[in-house]
Amino acid sequence: MANDRPFTIEILDLGRGEPVVVDRVTRATAYMEEAKRIGRHLLSLTGIESGCGGYRVLSASSDLVYAWPADDAQALNQ
Repeated sequence: MANDRPFTIEILDLGRGEPVVVDRVTRATAYMEEAKRIGRHLLSLTGIESGCGGYRVLSASSDLVYAWPADDAQALNQ
């Protein structure tokens, strides 16, 4: 099911204390599952060491709607 407005996907480096946005795609897609797939793909391209990266999906109003890795969701919400 499509969201009424496209999501923003942020790729994060979690290995240096507070999360740092290293890439951002705005208006990527209006579909949540596709946003997750795009986030996973972009994260795999960054070269960030395994376990030190993540991504989050934000609504058009910049509210957090999904964070990966799930166990670091609090850190990703900063």
